Amino acid sequence: MLLTLTTLQRRKPHLYNPNWLCPQCNSSPETLNHLWTCPYILLEFSPLNTFKTLLLALRTNYLDKFLSASSLIPLPNSFAAEFTALNCWDCDPPSISCLRLARSLIPISLTEFLGS
Repeated sequence: MLLTLTTLQRRKPHLYNPNWLCPQCNSSPETLNHLWTCPYILLEFSPLNTFKTLLLALRTNYLDKFLSASSLIPLPNSFAAEFTALNCWDCDPPSISCLRLARSLIPISLTEFLGS
């Protein structure tokens, strides 16, 4: 687990004041989710920007594979639009499903869509 300020506050409350906020923006608790969205992290170092680029490349790669694969059951014409509309690809701001995908947890919306 990444040692965020909230983790340290929970583990060692006598050392880390529970009222302390993110040292970058000083407006929100420094949680793992906040590290992805803190507006004061420089763009070139932002894990969110890197993640967006990788996530959209992953989505495009898998969509191309699904569309080019020959299968016994043809995909519906709406497959590409429905696949790209899943909320796990929403990065601005990151949806809960998107953040779960970042943690290598496959969102239920994606598994249900691919299972149907």
